Parts: sequence; structure tokens; C-alpha cells
Amino acid sequence: MKYSTIYHGDSKIELHNSILGKETVIVDEVQVSEKYSFAGTIHRFTIKENGADKQAQLTTKLTINGVAFDLFVDNKPIIEIPENNGVVFFFFMMVILISTLFIFT
Repeated sequence: MKYSTIYHGDSKIELHNSILGKETVIVDEVQVSEKYSFAGTIHRFTIKENGADKQAQLTTKLTINGVAFDLFVDNKPIIEIPENNGVVFFFFMMVILISTLFIFT
């Protein structure tokens, strides 16, 4: 399922995400990265900007609000996730884990 489409420079960047945790990044109709992840991962690839190749990094995270991502091009932020979402999600998962342990023990 397509999660998001980003237009940056001369490139169209698509992020696809499956229920089974497979993340796929497609740039200009070409698959450039594919990884499996439950809580997020880092995709590195190249895009075109003003005719020049630029290094891009798309970082995904699973937050309490759902999937979120950062996009950096040549180490400059294009889209950033607020940092506190990861802490909130971790706390939420720990509460669920501890609750489950108490219920089944």
C-alpha cells in the first residue's frame, strides 16, 4: 500500500508499506530500497535535484500516531519527525508488554 508520495527536486519519491512490515522506496518508478521492519528503518538512495545526483535518507518510525518519517537530502532536513514520538511509542509498548505479562502469569 502506498503510504506517501514526496516530490523533491526532479524526483518523485514513493514510500510503500505492507501489513507484514515490508517497506519499499520507489524513486521515479524505480525501486531503490526494500527492507522489513516492525518499528522503523533507514533507507539510503540517490535522487536528482537540478540535474545533479544527491544522497537521500528516508528514516521511518512507528509512533503512537502511526508511521512517520524523516527525509534528508545531502544531510539537510526536508521532512522531520518530532523526536518525542519515539519515546512515547516506546513507553506505550512497555505498558502493553508489562500488562500482558501480568494478565498471563
